Amino acid sequence: MTGLHTRGSGAATGTGDRSRPRAALPALCATQIVSWGIVHYAFPVLNPQITAATG
Repeated sequence: MTGLHTRGSGAATGTGDRSRPRAALPALCATQIVSWGIVHYAFPVLNPQITAATG
């Protein structure tokens, strides 16, 4: 059963080679926060203009 033990690979200590950039998670978090803010506040901000345009 070779390949089942990960001793020495750095998986438990966090010292292993990382293939993804470290900036990806904060960028995705910021994107989610901004997109939810846009969705949540779009209608209250645009409501006077929509009301004026549609009567």
